[in-house]
Amino acid sequence: CAAMGSGSSAANDGTHYEARRRESIVSGNLGNEFISRAEHGKAVEHFTASLRISREIGDLKCESACLGSLGNAYQGLGQTEEAFQHFSQAVAVCKSSGDRLGEVLWLQSMGDSCRDLSRHKEAVEHFSTALAICQDLGEKAEQGNAFIALGSVYNEMEEYKNAVQPSTMAVRLGQATGDRRTEAAGLINLGKAYDKLGNFDAAIDNYTQAADIGRELGDHEIEYICLASLGNVYTELRQHSQSIEWHAKALAASKALGNVDAEEDCMDQLISALAQKPVLLRKGHKPSVPDTSEAAILARLRSKRLKSREARMESKSTRHSFLSNASSATSSAGSSQRSEE
Repeated sequence: CAAMGSGSSAANDGTHYEARRRESIVSGNLGNEFISRAEHGKAVEHFTASLRISREIGDLKCESACLGSLGNAYQGLGQTEEAFQHFSQAVAVCKSSGDRLGEVLWLQSMGDSCRDLSRHKEAVEHFSTALAICQDLGEKAEQGNAFIALGSVYNEMEEYKNAVQPSTMAVRLGQATGDRRTEAAGLINLGKAYDKLGNFDAAIDNYTQAADIGRELGDHEIEYICLASLGNVYTELRQHSQSIEWHAKALAASKALGNVDAEEDCMDQLISALAQKPVLLRKGHKPSVPDTSEAAILARLRSKRLKSREARMESKSTRHSFLSNASSATSSAGSSQRSEE
């Protein structure tokens, strides 16, 4: 009887564990759903509930996932330091459970948070640690992510010579594995580093290769970044005709991307390039005005830019009016309710 009682107790414990684990998973899935809807506050509630259960039943894998997901939710709320703390806890749990890939994931998230907090040296440490683990495990894809992150953070630190090596490694790794996006990201980082180092030919070559990959993949974001960067390089070189050409291509890519801010930035750059283009001299004549087509393009761009700004201001004004009216309505409703009471 004693043996039967012990077996029954163990079975009950197992049933309770599975029930609580399912409950934790459901809460976590709800958190993910709210993350996808950008409802980060609600996501925090569900991830916190899932975390509480995972700790109660001693599920370390679920605990680390909840902590990392909470970090993502706080990142979405703009609470970067809080996000960093949760990513750090997730790394600690992964270490204790021997989950090395999980450790890599959350180390990279810690690095991203440090970049947002302008703690670049600390970011380098986290990305380097993640890279070392990836190399030990032979995880090529995650190595690529770490090389890209290191190249980006060194560029942000204006340590352009240091950015070259990891960016080159990202390109080589992407080529070796057929990962075209990793290759493109490495080329973009190289383009920026070489541009800042004054090696404009190398910058143009890397941006051009990355733009070709973006076009091949149908990735308008990669294409836009590269085309706009090429326009900027040619502006630095005072080669205004080519600057105009590349900024015009970047404008088309930004429209395809559907990014209003990028489109407006392209219009600004194109206006600047057209305005700076040297006036051509005609033999025996005084300096001429820009040709009619370019002058017309410039006028249309300025007009479109102004209308775009006005539309955005009107949109903001409409939203403000709506919020004010909603606030007034809520206030009135509250007053009415109090009067009835």
